[in-house]
This record gives sequence, C-alpha cells and structure tokens, in this order.
Amino acid sequence: GTKYYLPSTVPGSPRHLKRLQVDALELARRKGPPTYFIALTCNPHWPKIREALAPGQTAADRPDITVR
Repeated sequence: GTKYYLPSTVPGSPRHLKRLQVDALELARRKGPPTYFIALTCNPHWPKIREALAPGQTAADRPDITVR
C-alpha cells in the first residue's frame, strides 16, 4: 500500500509528538531541568465524577470532567 506521512500540525501524529519532544528538550536545555515534577491522579469512582456522568457513560467518555 501507499504510505502517508502526516504533518506535524496534526495533533497526535508521530511528527507532532516528535516536535513536542524536541521543544521540551530545548526548553530544558535553555532553562535547566525542572525543579518539581507534579503528578495527579483521578479516581473514576469518586462521587462527584459519578454524579456528572449520564446513564451508560464512563469516566473515559468525559475527559472534561476527569482532566482538569
């Protein structure tokens, strides 16, 4: 088959992800490594999340609720 290459302007494409990686490495090179690394987690069974879901929906269907 024919190979198609997506440009870096398409979010999620390999070229886009590579560009983000290069940008992050360049930023770290110029400014130095980050001082803090913060990771947050979300439990999809939290009552606030469950209440915001429509019947039949899962937390993965509503990133606007779980990713804040």
